[in-house]
Amino acid sequence: MIYFDHNATTAIDQRVLEAMLPFLHTFYGNASSLYRLGRLARSAIETAREQVASLVSVSPNQVIFTSGGTEANALGLHFPQCSQWIVSAIEHPSVMETVFQHQHQASIKTIPVNSEGIVEVAQMNELSLNSSTMVSIMLANNETGCIQPVADYAQNCRAFGAIVHTDAVH
Repeated sequence: MIYFDHNATTAIDQRVLEAMLPFLHTFYGNASSLYRLGRLARSAIETAREQVASLVSVSPNQVIFTSGGTEANALGLHFPQCSQWIVSAIEHPSVMETVFQHQHQASIKTIPVNSEGIVEVAQMNELSLNSSTMVSIMLANNETGCIQPVADYAQNCRAFGAIVHTDAVH
């Protein structure tokens, strides 16, 4: 069997599975409870939070675990104070639906992609970015697999104080 939809979902990495198995089978306690299994589960979550924070150079209190990409996008795009939203034309529906919930209080601009499915950095330079702008451009398109140069976009947006979101679900 050949599987071509890894951007949508993929098999769990063997190392992740091995790390998770004790908590899926033996130490499955409610991490919000005070009994022993709960405390063990809470400790494992906090250790994982510290590991992820270290990997992406942030503090552990900046790491939030969610149940999946749709929930993470909704959380990441919860900025009601933004007066302008800029999204690429190829965003995942979980991003587009969340952004369009703000259409009554903000302007929404959609940036087209070129023939290779990439948002051109030059187009980003033409936008009126400011500190009340939210820009969302996905890292890897879930249908085409195109990889966007998100770091370049983020650097450009930061110069204007814009908030940057990327759907980097894999």
